[in-house]
Amino acid sequence: MGWGTFFDRVSGWIPIQKRKERWLNQIDKLEKEREKILNEKVTEKKSLRLVDINVAIALRQQWLRNASSGE
Repeated sequence: MGWGTFFDRVSGWIPIQKRKERWLNQIDKLEKEREKILNEKVTEKKSLRLVDINVAIALRQQWLRNASSGE
């Protein structure tokens, strides 16, 4: 058995996320965090975190659009 066969077999057992799937999962996680923050009392620290979350979501959505247009 060669190394290629070995790695194919091992990678079949390990749930490795593809790039787009990972980005979608990150967007989902960030949206849940955003909803949680929006349901809490507003502080300066939380408002800055919301800005960071919105930027991260927009960035990942752009990555998805770019990846989709390249296929």
